[in-house]
Amino acid sequence: MKINFMLFVWVVAVSSICHLGYGDENDGREVVLRPFLEKDIVTVGIDKKRYNGLMSNRMAKEEKNYLTQRLNHQGFELNLPTKARIKSTNFWEQTVEVEILDGPYAGKTGWVLYEQALGY
Repeated sequence: MKINFMLFVWVVAVSSICHLGYGDENDGREVVLRPFLEKDIVTVGIDKKRYNGLMSNRMAKEEKNYLTQRLNHQGFELNLPTKARIKSTNFWEQTVEVEILDGPYAGKTGWVLYEQALGY
């Protein structure tokens, strides 16, 4: 019983540290974004919730819903190659917050798929 409690305390401590983002060596790293579904396009959501909605509609081929979200400024598409700087990484949700460094969206931030920023 004592071992289970100690294991629980250790898991909570590690989870808390990971949640706060300590020790992520990718933060601040400059990357070139890569495509996932399309040949030369990266879908960027303005926050995690909107990114998840955009990608859900994209993968389900719900083009009308996807375009409605884009027209409502919930996200945008980037042509490749586009440089970005990683601001934070959410390993568990497989998403990365990036700041766009070049092109028409330079200076904007948004969320992309982990593999698009950091590779497979």
